[in-house]
Amino acid sequence: MTYRKLNILTVTVFILMIVFDWQAHVPFSFYVALVLIYLIINFWGTIFISSNFFILTKCKAAKVTDSIAITFDDGPVPEHTDQVLSILKEHNVKATFFCIGKNVKEHPALTLQIHQDGHLIGNHSYDHGSFFDLQSSKKMRGELRETNDAINKTIGLLPRFFRPPYGVTNPMLVKAIVRMNFVTVGWSIRSFDTTAKKKEKLLARITQRLRAGDIILLHDRCKITAEILPDLLNYIRSIGLRVEPLDKLLEEQAYV
Repeated sequence: MTYRKLNILTVTVFILMIVFDWQAHVPFSFYVALVLIYLIINFWGTIFISSNFFILTKCKAAKVTDSIAITFDDGPVPEHTDQVLSILKEHNVKATFFCIGKNVKEHPALTLQIHQDGHLIGNHSYDHGSFFDLQSSKKMRGELRETNDAINKTIGLLPRFFRPPYGVTNPMLVKAIVRMNFVTVGWSIRSFDTTAKKKEKLLARITQRLRAGDIILLHDRCKITAEILPDLLNYIRSIGLRVEPLDKLLEEQAYV
């Protein structure tokens, strides 16, 4: 089910109900039920990025592979991002960082270090505000453009990968994504490291479902993420998998 197909189906059913209503009474509750079903499916498509309801989103490798990708959202953040970069370098692993535009502007040296260490940088909006998804498409596009400009000014490249804040998509955001020709990236394993309290539980949540081709969502602003990262990388290696940046896993160009 996609947004376009749902609209076509809903309109078709609505017209059929009206036509039938001319011949025999259709209870008003049927119309209410149709609207409720439409809203519920829209809500489902909005919050589950892997549903591809509004736009095609790459959440794991399309082909059989022995690799996975590790992604970090919300950085760069001094100390926490530095620690993550140090661990990745020690393990000779390349990851992908979806950066917030205002953080890139505030910490250009740290952003440049991410790039110089061989990691990819993607767009994760400019403010990552709580009401990002309620903005008009024009305002969203402005945020994405401002973030791209900040990244380009820092590393000299324009990112093609975009990850929606909170993984939420809607028709307004889709317009902005399409206009800017982004590749929308989700995840297949959500760690919930932003709310995790115990390292053992966080590590288990990631590893118990880990499979080849997966994209792991982590946050480089979280202390606990850096604490479990060495054990996670060791586990990945122990089961015969490799960590690759997104451009290789998804077979997509990371920059314009």
